[in-house]
Amino acid sequence: MKKLNILFVMLLLSATSLLAQIPNAINFQAIARDANGDVMANTTIMIQLTVLDGGAEGTQVYKEVRSQITNGYGSFSFQIGVNPYMSVGDFSAIDWANGEKYMKVDYDPTASLNFDLTLGTIAFATVPYAFAAGAVSYIDLTGVQEGDVLLYNAATGKFEPGQITNGDVEWSNILNKPNFATVATSGSYNDLSDLPSLNTANWDAAYSWGDHASAGYLTEYTETDNIFVNSPAFGVTSSNVTNWNTAYSWGNHANAGYLTEFTETDNIFVNSPAYGVTSSNITNWNTAFGWGNHAGMYRGATWVPTWTDITSKPSTLAGYGITNAMSTSHAANGITSTNISNWNSAYSWGNHAGLYRSNTWVPAWSQITSNPFSINSPLNNQLLIYNSSSSKWENWTPNFLTSEVDTIFWKQNNGNINMINHKGGIFVGNKVIDYPHNVPLYLWSDTVNIVNAMLYSKVNGSTTVIASMINMSRDTSAIGYGTGISYRLSNISNQILEYGFVGGVIEDNTIGQEDGGLVFAVRDNGNHRQQKMRLSSTGNLGIGTLTPKSRLQVSSGDVYIDNVGSGVIMKDSNGSCWRVTVNTSGEFQSTMIPCPENAKSENSMPAPDKVIIQKGNEE
Repeated sequence: MKKLNILFVMLLLSATSLLAQIPNAINFQAIARDANGDVMANTTIMIQLTVLDGGAEGTQVYKEVRSQITNGYGSFSFQIGVNPYMSVGDFSAIDWANGEKYMKVDYDPTASLNFDLTLGTIAFATVPYAFAAGAVSYIDLTGVQEGDVLLYNAATGKFEPGQITNGDVEWSNILNKPNFATVATSGSYNDLSDLPSLNTANWDAAYSWGDHASAGYLTEYTETDNIFVNSPAFGVTSSNVTNWNTAYSWGNHANAGYLTEFTETDNIFVNSPAYGVTSSNITNWNTAFGWGNHAGMYRGATWVPTWTDITSKPSTLAGYGITNAMSTSHAANGITSTNISNWNSAYSWGNHAGLYRSNTWVPAWSQITSNPFSINSPLNNQLLIYNSSSSKWENWTPNFLTSEVDTIFWKQNNGNINMINHKGGIFVGNKVIDYPHNVPLYLWSDTVNIVNAMLYSKVNGSTTVIASMINMSRDTSAIGYGTGISYRLSNISNQILEYGFVGGVIEDNTIGQEDGGLVFAVRDNGNHRQQKMRLSSTGNLGIGTLTPKSRLQVSSGDVYIDNVGSGVIMKDSNGSCWRVTVNTSGEFQSTMIPCPENAKSENSMPAPDKVIIQKGNEE
């Protein structure tokens, strides 16, 4: 299994000035490593990035697939949102200003759109949210001076520095003014509402008493005794006074009929367990309570610890005082009496040192005894021959015939010369020539118009004899059929008829501009050749037409695709591939798929009944 070691570096592609346009892209960089931590250098991989809204399991707002080739260090990088291999949604339409955004990263080290490896989901940091700044107004501080304020310029759409004078702002031209009370503009005390009732007469009388600043009143005093400090009232607080006043308000309880004395007439308290409790008991019990809750802190008197309960156990046998014992980790711990008996038996067999070879030992040629071969200075193409004198196989150069050039004429019929040359080729024709020796079958004729070379075979059935042959013919009289293969069969009446023809065709017989093509013809009911398909010299294929105008042209018929889900594959200007199919309502629909040239396995290739349309070189 492979993994991706993410060194995420996601940087907003923001410019250095607030005036720059914020691009819709985020840098993504990572290093791919395999399961052993080794860098996956120069390897094609695929990454799937999904932007989620609201949380790690939120709603998908954008998804894109990347096909990347790592460099020599396993590193690769791209810009999220720019020219993805495949995408779902509009990256530029993501609302970064509302809600948290998360990104899920899936990884396919086989580059076959099989994203079984999920590398996790991470929250976007602050930086990508700068996309939201694309909708704010900008500030241009060019030429700013002391005392300037920012004024919005509708022509430029920016806030720019400027001066405001008294003539620029008037109360009458201020828009959306609040409704101020009268006092806000008059400043008169009498215009205030809810004026308090003022005792001005008393204030005037106090004023008439004159200035007391020099009347000789006590302004400071230092206490010289502790009368107040030593008074019981010294510690009285305002809270005490409040509580006493509250208690006073409850009334006089002196005559409320409360019990002032009582004589016990039964033994309820005497018989109570608390009757003998003394203040010493209570003191001791309070002391014991102060020691805390001891529940669960002590063992019972009969408790005995198990081996696992014991702590700080010795880790060696000597720690237990054992000096004559062997630990289970010792190599001799597993020795049995049977082992000892066997070893004693082996010892009685004697010392075997030097008696045997290692099981990996292989003898050298010189160490082999009774060697039946005697090879001296071997040469290329020599043979081994047995020498009875030396009783050895020896290398030997053969002295028999190694080459000969002969031509064997084996039949001459009606002026045609049939012969087999020394290379095994068969010559058929009416003239003896020096034809290529490496050609197994060579046909020759001086006839201008037609040469027929028939390969004839006969199949014997139970009641009929069916003959078949292949006829290769040449017709150079005019524009039309050329050399090809004619498939002829004998019918049940033993008539030999042409049932099919595949061969070349002359499209332009102009000297120096000869154009040719390839035709496929079949026999009609009148035993005439009928062209059904033609491949022109320009690479156009026509079905039902002799002059195809495009890479594939179908005339007088339909193109039938009977496999549900299959259709026509076309590539758009961005290099993405789309399969066009039809739904149950007869409407066309398109689905993005991997382009066939990017498919990594047989399973991902288009089915045979799909028609692929793309622009390519005419070869």
